[in-house]
Amino acid sequence: MFRLFLRSGSAALIAFFISAICVAGDPGPKYASTTVPLSRDHTYFQNPAHPAPDYWALSPYYVPQLNAYDCSVATVAAVVNALTRANRNLADSDRNASSAMLLNTVKIAQWAQRVQKGGVNGQVGLTLDQLALVLAEALRQNGIASPRIEKVQVTSDNQPTRDLWRKALAANESSADDMILIHFTQDTLTGAGGGPYPHISPIAAYDAGKGRVLVLDVDREYYEPYWVDAALVVKAMAAGTAMYGHGGWIRVSR
Repeated sequence: MFRLFLRSGSAALIAFFISAICVAGDPGPKYASTTVPLSRDHTYFQNPAHPAPDYWALSPYYVPQLNAYDCSVATVAAVVNALTRANRNLADSDRNASSAMLLNTVKIAQWAQRVQKGGVNGQVGLTLDQLALVLAEALRQNGIASPRIEKVQVTSDNQPTRDLWRKALAANESSADDMILIHFTQDTLTGAGGGPYPHISPIAAYDAGKGRVLVLDVDREYYEPYWVDAALVVKAMAAGTAMYGHGGWIRVSR
């Protein structure tokens, strides 16, 4: 995340060290009671009625963030590969989109600078608007000339927003032609102390029957993929911070 973009880009390293001290003194459970790690529950994928195309397109390219600020890079890399490499007939010379490659080629929004210590004018990591910009450019550079970007900023946790979110999830679950990325406060979902921790990760599956989503959290130093209630994700996206504003989701398609 931003811990602040480690546990992913977020308040600042000071907040990270303070939270680390607190956790060291009184380590709570790894996950909140409402969060279920994938290793404990993978029944959704064992049902033939759930082909889960996004999960199978994303999971081969699921990589960790490499520092406290670059959750956006790991997320965009997974999504770019899922939309341009997964289920394709590739040549032997075709390379996957790596984090390093993306930072070297995508110059918009000063992305490379923002995911390093110090950032740009003190801002590390990306806002939702900046995430949409770098995602679109990364896809253009990887063969999708006109990616369709649907960006929804979530400013409040209310029923109309939850309904819109579930509608987007249901549509997204039908094929691997589109992906959803979320900008959210990680601690709202995991229960980690010391937040808020603004974070970015992709959504891998939507279990409509149980009203939950699978978050491929790129903060792999701390977490594996986990199931959380779809409504709780709206709360996590609606949480605002001074540096990043409100979160939200981006649905991107070829």
